[in-house]
Amino acid sequence: MRLPLSERRAERSVENMAIVTLKNRPGLRMEVHSAPDRYISSQIVQTGEWEPFETELIECFLRPGDVFVDIGANIGWYTIVAASIVGANGHVYAFEPASDNFELAARNLILNNLQNVTLEQVAVTDRAGTDLLFLSTENLGDHRLFVSDEERASQAVAVTSLSKYFEGKSTPIRMLKLDTQGSEARIFEGLPDDFVRERGVAAVLLEYWPFGLEQSGSSAKALIRRLAALNLHCYVIHEGLRGIDPIELDVLEQRAYGDLRPETKFFVNLLALPVTHSIPDAIRKLIRPSDAPWFYHPPR
Repeated sequence: MRLPLSERRAERSVENMAIVTLKNRPGLRMEVHSAPDRYISSQIVQTGEWEPFETELIECFLRPGDVFVDIGANIGWYTIVAASIVGANGHVYAFEPASDNFELAARNLILNNLQNVTLEQVAVTDRAGTDLLFLSTENLGDHRLFVSDEERASQAVAVTSLSKYFEGKSTPIRMLKLDTQGSEARIFEGLPDDFVRERGVAAVLLEYWPFGLEQSGSSAKALIRRLAALNLHCYVIHEGLRGIDPIELDVLEQRAYGDLRPETKFFVNLLALPVTHSIPDAIRKLIRPSDAPWFYHPPR
C-alpha cells in the first residue's frame, strides 16, 4: 500500500473525523469528506452506502483470491468493499490522482486494517507521464483531465497506462472498474487487443459519457471501437431499477448522437463482459426484458 502519509499521521487524523459504519457490511467503516461533496460522501453519510446495485454486481464476480482494479477510486468505496471480498490471498490495485481523495482513501485502508491493497496516486490514461487534473469544488468525484467550462483549480498529477503499470507482471485481473470522467476511451486505447483474454478479465464496470469522452480528446466512437476490439459486449446498468439491459455496440454508439449526445451531458454506466464467457447465473437473473420500463429502443 503506497501512502503519502506515515501510518502514525494517518491514524492521528482519523481520531478527529466522523466515521460512517457501512450498511450491511459488518466491520467496514469509512471516513468521508467533511467539506461539501454533493454525491459520494453525502450519500454515504445519509445511507451508509454508495451505488448499492453496482456494488452488488461487483460481488457477483469477485471471489476470495481474485484481483480487482479500481481506476478512479475516489475515497475508496469500491476499493475497501473489493478488498474485504478478495481477502488476504487476493489483491486490489486502486488509482486515484486527486490529493484529497487519495489521502482519504489511504486513511480508509488503515481504518479497516486492509493490507491487500496497492493504492497509487496516479491517473490512468493511454500513456505514462504527467498531466493536469482540473478539480471540482462541489462534486469531489468530478475531477477531470480536461479544461471545463467553469474555472477550476488544477494540480499536476502523474499518469500511466494499465499496460505500462502491469508491464512484466503476469498478474491475472478478475475485474476492472473505471470511473474517470471521460478518460475511459483513452484508458482502453492504451491496452492491447488481447488484454482481456490474456489477463482473464471476467467483467468491466465503466461510465459511458459522450461529453466527457469528447472533451478529453477522444470520442464515443473510439470507445466503442476499443470495446469491440477487446471482444466485449455491454449492458446498461439501472441503479435505481436494479437491473441491466443488453445493448448492441452500434446502438450504444448511436445514443452518443441521440439521447446521450454531448450537449446533454448525460451518461450511463455499463457492465461489459467478454463475448467468449458464459454469463453467470447471478448476472443472468438481473437482465431485464425488452418491455421493461426505461429499456432503450433505438428510434425507427
